[in-house]
Amino acid sequence: MQKLILLIAIILASLTASSQIVTKSTTDSVITLPKNVAKEVVKDIMRNDSLEAELKTSNANQVLLKVSLSASDSIIKSKDDIIKLWVLKENNYLTIIDLKDQQKANLESLNKIIAADLRKAKRKSTVKSIVSTAIIGALTYLYIVK
Repeated sequence: MQKLILLIAIILASLTASSQIVTKSTTDSVITLPKNVAKEVVKDIMRNDSLEAELKTSNANQVLLKVSLSASDSIIKSKDDIIKLWVLKENNYLTIIDLKDQQKANLESLNKIIAADLRKAKRKSTVKSIVSTAIIGALTYLYIVK
């Protein structure tokens, strides 16, 4: 019994589905326009198509310009970073030069002090050698005379 009810329901569903296949009327698909209106419609459609193509091109150009601008910005930022590094290097080199100049001045002052001490030591040595020679000469004279 259940099979019979199921069979009847399937048959009824297929009958209504097959009867609704032809629902299109031929009068709905044809629209008549006056010739001048049809020309304007065609012109509007062509303008719309060309404007859509121009809009796509403009959008693509805008994307390319944004990419180019971001690349330019990154190049400028990199250039600025490089300039900062070079300025930092220059400051370091100037500091090194100042330190070397101070070292040179300190060494020159020490050199002057050491040169003065050396002259004093040479004078002392010369005086000692003269005095010792005189003493030895006097002692030798006294030894020979006696």
